[in-house]
Amino acid sequence: PGVVDLHYQTLRSFSIVLDTILPTLQGQGEIWIVTGTGHHRQGHQTEGALFSAVSQYLTERGVQFQVGVDASGHSGAFQIHC
Repeated sequence: PGVVDLHYQTLRSFSIVLDTILPTLQGQGEIWIVTGTGHHRQGHQTEGALFSAVSQYLTERGVQFQVGVDASGHSGAFQIHC
């Protein structure tokens, strides 16, 4: 599957990245959008700020997704189908 890694993107830049990349991935099948879990910040958050923003972005655009979790059960990725 394809991967769009949004680590190191900001709340301002991630949408520009997705607006640019997602149209080029049409027909590619399963794509993972990785935001990270936010656990590298001081103390673990329930979810990272970028995760929440990407979730809202996908929902507003009608993109169906499933949330992926890491081995510790932290959410930090979205699986979509293009």
